[in-house]
Amino acid sequence: MSREQAQALLEQAGAKVAGSVSKKTTGVIAAEAAGSKLDKALAAIAEHAHAIENANQAALFREKLLKLAATANGLADTLMSATEAVGAEHARLVSP
Repeated sequence: MSREQAQALLEQAGAKVAGSVSKKTTGVIAAEAAGSKLDKALAAIAEHAHAIENANQAALFREKLLKLAATANGLADTLMSATEAVGAEHARLVSP
């Protein structure tokens, strides 16, 4: 899935997608080999999470991250299934 496709799916689900991490960041989605940018993003999020004084707020923050990740995974699975179905239909239509 391309970055643009992932962004479109997340925005359809109501997420605001940004190219950098800030104090307002509630989740990070990265490829398997994201490298140092992912490390920096996770460090920034961890630093922000440690700054949250109320334990309940920290739990809510974590819950939001998990829900966002689950939504993104579900959207990615849906997109992959749809892509496979379109490919199969295309192959069926162009086959003699």
